[in-house]
Amino acid sequence: MPRGVLILSTANSLADFRDQRMNVRTFIKVDKATFHRFLEQNPEGQYDYVQGRIMQQMTGGTKRHMRIAAHIADLCKARLDPLEWLVLEGRGIETAVTIRHGDIVVEKQAEASDDSLWTARPYLIFEVLSRWSEDRDLDLRPREYTTLDTLQAYVIADQHER
Repeated sequence: MPRGVLILSTANSLADFRDQRMNVRTFIKVDKATFHRFLEQNPEGQYDYVQGRIMQQMTGGTKRHMRIAAHIADLCKARLDPLEWLVLEGRGIETAVTIRHGDIVVEKQAEASDDSLWTARPYLIFEVLSRWSEDRDLDLRPREYTTLDTLQAYVIADQHER
């Protein structure tokens, strides 16, 4: 049997599977309150809430992607008053229907809780475009993010354009 594949049958006991490596995907609809509780128990992973489902996200990206995101964050930090503005990489963004993570999120210091995992009040959102996230970054995210009252700009940086 290939690694990561597990076939369950009624003839097998759970003891047979203790040492097996599994790659399991579940698609169970949950509400936002359940998602919030899930994140409280799993604060180290990066998870999005989309269409009632918990979606684990890849953190980071290519070296180029991470370098561009870090550069954008550095530029924002150098130009914005740190007493007024908070610039974070990989911050969760809550809309009415989703919670997604932006590459760079700028929000007001006074509105940001130290214990929060996301914000519903971003002022700037930057995404570094990747080939595997184009549809999401160019179509879905703008529709979701432009519903936020505080958002002044959603900026997409294409890492392959010069």
